[in-house]
Amino acid sequence: MKIKYYLFIALALLAGAGNLQAEGLEMHGFFEGAYGGRVVDNPAITDSDYTMEETRLQMQIQHFAETAEFFGSVDFLSDSAGGQGFDAYIREAYAKFGFAGMADVKVGRQIVTWGTGDLLFINDVFPKDYVSFFTGREDQYLKHPSDALRLKLYTKAISLDIVGIPFFDPDQMPTGAKLSYFNPLAGGIVGSTALPAPSQPERKFNNGEIAVRAYRYLGSFQLSGYFFRGLYKTPQGMDMSAGTLYYPELGVYGASARGPLFSGVVSAEYGYYDSIDEDNGANPLIPNSQHRYLLGYERQLWTDFTAGIQYYGEYMLDYGNYESSIPVGSPTFDELRQVFTTRLSQELFYQTVRLSLFAFVSPTDEDWHLRPSVTYRYSDAVSISGGGNFFGGADDYTMFGQFEDNNNLYARVRYNF
Repeated sequence: MKIKYYLFIALALLAGAGNLQAEGLEMHGFFEGAYGGRVVDNPAITDSDYTMEETRLQMQIQHFAETAEFFGSVDFLSDSAGGQGFDAYIREAYAKFGFAGMADVKVGRQIVTWGTGDLLFINDVFPKDYVSFFTGREDQYLKHPSDALRLKLYTKAISLDIVGIPFFDPDQMPTGAKLSYFNPLAGGIVGSTALPAPSQPERKFNNGEIAVRAYRYLGSFQLSGYFFRGLYKTPQGMDMSAGTLYYPELGVYGASARGPLFSGVVSAEYGYYDSIDEDNGANPLIPNSQHRYLLGYERQLWTDFTAGIQYYGEYMLDYGNYESSIPVGSPTFDELRQVFTTRLSQELFYQTVRLSLFAFVSPTDEDWHLRPSVTYRYSDAVSISGGGNFFGGADDYTMFGQFEDNNNLYARVRYNF
């Protein structure tokens, strides 16, 4: 949608601000300045050392009625890094209706998330924004909104959460403007070099997606089952005749459990990734089907200090066919990819200061990603945050190894109103 349309909506919200109290509406938002820059030379991006140079204004409007709720937020963003310039977009705009305590319907632009992982996702197949994640924006911006219809049904035996997404919305991945990345068509790390954008599916209902979650409690544990039919959110297919990447069809079938154990919280999740278009691993241009699984545990070890660990695995099916089909000299991945994570969080000075470290380490890919951060809450309205994103790896084509030249530090100042 065009910027003018977003401006019209935002101005309409602002024009109605004087009548908010009379109409039973609430208006909030925040104003934020954020800056980040690389701490190593990046030969693929030489025109700027900045990864963030942005000023953001978010306006939120919310209305509660007896059986309905409306929420909308519009972001106005000026970002000089990577030639981004000015943008305005609707982050969320949805209406929610309840029916006799048995069902909820939520329709519009919304953030959809489920699953048990901490920054690791299996059955959460909804779009993510990894440019925001790797440059230091607030963690909420990792979740990218979807235009969706969401239906929740509640019964004594089981509850259902059904999400229909009429038009495909992919992950927001690095394009070379701010972050260099590995492009398989180029055979190496690319930055501002012009390359064809991934081929996008047509915006028609045949390319829509559906996701279903069934869940209930068994004692103190929440058990869930999942179903998804749609497309990979990253362009993992290669169309050599067109010279572009594309998004292959995907089905996901999984389950999860989460509950208290040994004075902490334990979680487990599994998903079968059915790569619908692949031919028993014989086509190297389409990803193989996989088993994915996750185990996690989190516990408060002492006052205001919390530690969490996770183990994540991706087991590739038909690996022998995959090995024999890979062209000589092409990147080759292991049959089993493993990732360990840890999150350490300490709050200090009456919980006004929060120190955090999140680490990803993959012994199979031989790569890693560290995310240290500190947040100081000066008042209920003002907060200051800083941190970094540090990457390393033995190969330039692995998940974190490809970003080794993007190590960065960032700082944000936010005023909430």
